[in-house]
Amino acid sequence: MELAVGPVAAAPHAADRIDGVWRVDGYGTVLSIEDGRLQEYQATAVSCLRGATARRTGQGGSGSVTYTGDDATVYRIRPAEGGAGAILHFDGSVGDRRLLRLPALPASRAKAAPTGAPATFDVFWQTFEENYPFFAAKKIDWQAVRDRYRSRVYDGMPDTELFALLREMVLPLYDAHVGIHAGDTGGFGQSRPGTMIPGPGLDQQAQAFV
Repeated sequence: MELAVGPVAAAPHAADRIDGVWRVDGYGTVLSIEDGRLQEYQATAVSCLRGATARRTGQGGSGSVTYTGDDATVYRIRPAEGGAGAILHFDGSVGDRRLLRLPALPASRAKAAPTGAPATFDVFWQTFEENYPFFAAKKIDWQAVRDRYRSRVYDGMPDTELFALLREMVLPLYDAHVGIHAGDTGGFGQSRPGTMIPGPGLDQQAQAFV
């Protein structure tokens, strides 16, 4: 009995299955992965802003590929069962996030990065418009918020003044998951009235219950 022997195709490298453009389901985050590099973008209908970067640092079982960010954030990405999409896990997170493949980066990336107070306002408002889920529950008309505040924004507006305006916009949300980081200008965060702001003492109590 004779057997024909020929070259055997190599199994695709796990990273090859991960390379491409992905949208994080439920978030405005887009990942572009190519040649061992991961680039984050924060995308809306009006913007696509470059975010964190990471490089490939390992490969695990089930086709998982690890990327480590410049800030030491660890991304673990693996193909989803059945080949539909992929799964993203951040080290230290209690859950996973689903990735949906895109044919290319959003068209908004072709636009110039927004500069100036009016453009910053538009990206800020649009980010909440697309991603914040509780406006109806909190009885807040976000479009009316835009109509009220947009006319107060102008070219050359000082950062401190713009920060105060954006803070005023989101203050009525009373949401501990909403914060503003503004570099040297400062930051803003709050908790729902009547709740305790998390700290070491509260964490110790929670650990004791767990």
